[in-house]
Amino acid sequence: MKKIVLSGILALSTQAYALVDYSSPVQADAPKAKPNSAPSKMASAGPSSISMEKFFSLNTGIEKLKVNYGGQTNKVSLYSLGGHFQTPYNIYMDASFWGASAADSKITDKNKTQMGNPTMKLGFNWLTLGNASELATFDFTAGMMFAGPKSSDFSSSRTDAMVGVELTKRFSDFALLLGYEYRFAGKTKISEETPVGNIQKIMASLGWKISNDIRFALEGTMYRVGQNKLNTPNAGLSENISFASLSPKLSLGLASSVDLELGALYRTRSVSLKDDIVDARLWDLKGLYGNSIFANLVLSL
Repeated sequence: MKKIVLSGILALSTQAYALVDYSSPVQADAPKAKPNSAPSKMASAGPSSISMEKFFSLNTGIEKLKVNYGGQTNKVSLYSLGGHFQTPYNIYMDASFWGASAADSKITDKNKTQMGNPTMKLGFNWLTLGNASELATFDFTAGMMFAGPKSSDFSSSRTDAMVGVELTKRFSDFALLLGYEYRFAGKTKISEETPVGNIQKIMASLGWKISNDIRFALEGTMYRVGQNKLNTPNAGLSENISFASLSPKLSLGLASSVDLELGALYRTRSVSLKDDIVDARLWDLKGLYGNSIFANLVLSL
């Protein structure tokens, strides 16, 4: 996985996700292209976007964080790979995959990159209002997070289903996104993993076009992880946990279809990181395990 992501970074020199694609608004007498909604930030994909012209994107990235676990600070690296495809029928598809490594760590004794969980989502452009510079959209999403390999110390053995809604609104050089997602957590299949209950996510993001090649976005996210109520190998979480994070991002245009995104993530409300939280393997929930810095490359066509 690490080789795939690093080779993707070298090969792509690509474009990172910003809240909105700030291509010049289409003329009043020109046919309007259908808007799309890009992937929400996976394990390092980035916030949703409105795009008036681009129907395919491929992203790859790396995230570095420090996790307090087992009485020591553990350095963890997360590697992500994802894609987005917008069809001409108001339906789009997102796919993502991630891996992780933690050398000299109590989290794992394997000194190599280990696979995470693949996720696939379908989005439905339910409602579109306004012209290009004032566009508003309302989308429904539905998807699955699939179980990862049992040999990995990072991937979850659950298969989760998820549904959500997203509202985006463009204000010339600014754009706002509001989103909600509900994840139905499946059963864990291995005793080493801490079972959890259903997961709720609330997100708000504001994007600003500074110039044609520079964009800035600020994203806030809140999560609520429910206690385990399923018949699983062990008891799991005995109470609900909630946490929140704030993530500023700077997107630099390297070419007409290529951006580099640099950012950081800060926890604004954290939880006590007990061993069972780390063993819950919720690495795709950004901010749960600590602050981080990241870099993404995205190619958009």
